[in-house]
Amino acid sequence: MSWPRETDAVYPARMSAPAGWYPDPQLVNTRRYWDGAKWTEHRQEFPSAGPAPVAQNDSSMTRALSVIGVIAVVIVAGWFLFGQTSLGSNSVDVEGISTTVEADLKEQGFGNFDLECDDPGAATDQGDVTYCRGANRRGEDITVKVTFDGDGGYSWESL
Repeated sequence: MSWPRETDAVYPARMSAPAGWYPDPQLVNTRRYWDGAKWTEHRQEFPSAGPAPVAQNDSSMTRALSVIGVIAVVIVAGWFLFGQTSLGSNSVDVEGISTTVEADLKEQGFGNFDLECDDPGAATDQGDVTYCRGANRRGEDITVKVTFDGDGGYSWESL
């Protein structure tokens, strides 16, 4: 970024220095305020022993974007470090539930059923339920109630 110069009576459109305090091009140990278009008459002295001052930009948009960026990084990092549960959502494999319940039904002598389960969404806390419905080749219908245990597991019962 180019700093404005005293000779820049009107800030040229090709330059992009934001409004703020900059080293005065005419006086040593002095800062002068650049209003984004031209130098003002406002000056401040600063000690020469310290570091050169950094231009101050009071743009609330810049601060807001910085905060949003930090929040986004924290969310993404949390997602990768702790998985989806850190964001309050358990991803449920509905197809996996129906496949497991179908196998259990067959094993317990109920026959071969083709089940379709409702998507429970994020409702997988302890005690939350969803339902699976289906039929076998003989046309027998079945409804199964799936109850979640809150730890990623579930139990089911035929209704």
